[in-house]
Amino acid sequence: MTIFEACVGNYNEAVLAAEKGANRIELCDNLMEDGTTPSYGTIKKTVEKLDIPVMVIIRPR
Repeated sequence: MTIFEACVGNYNEAVLAAEKGANRIELCDNLMEDGTTPSYGTIKKTVEKLDIPVMVIIRPR
């Protein structure tokens, strides 16, 4: 199976990517600054609401 991973900057982008066929999400924040760790709330909501794997980028702010 081919993995189509979408790098997204928030929950709404994650939902949109899943609707468009992504089968894995790379969840980030502040993509304009090369990506930082998203908030706990964003991580929790995204993981709970989507039925596909969510990989969270962990970087210091």
